[in-house]
Amino acid sequence: MSFTTTEDGTPVFSEDRGSGRPVVIGHGRPLNGDAWAPQARPVAEHGLRAVVRG
Repeated sequence: MSFTTTEDGTPVFSEDRGSGRPVVIGHGRPLNGDAWAPQARPVAEHGLRAVVRG
């Protein structure tokens, strides 16, 4: 897990699991990146790269 800071100083959460072709998972309000942990884990376990942004 890590945070990237945008030009205006906004921190953006990022998590990168696995390797292979990426599957990018984003969230909408009121969720956060943790809401996608149950989905990101099996994606990574099946040979894909799960990238969660939030």
